[in-house]
Amino acid sequence: MVQEHLTGTGREHAGIHHEMKPNVTRPQLVVVTVLTVLALVLSVAIPAQFVNLSLSAEDVGGAIMPPAW
Repeated sequence: MVQEHLTGTGREHAGIHHEMKPNVTRPQLVVVTVLTVLALVLSVAIPAQFVNLSLSAEDVGGAIMPPAW
């Protein structure tokens, strides 16, 4: 039994030399990639359109930053 394990002739080792091939087709991979990139771009672009990113401490009355020493 030890000899079978070392040489790989045992029945439990019959399928040990198989290749793992992906189950994904190239069009599926392209669609997922495009949707992911689109989601990342939109997650940055949409908030930038609706949020005022030019606020300063004077605009908010010091609520963001503590007063200077």
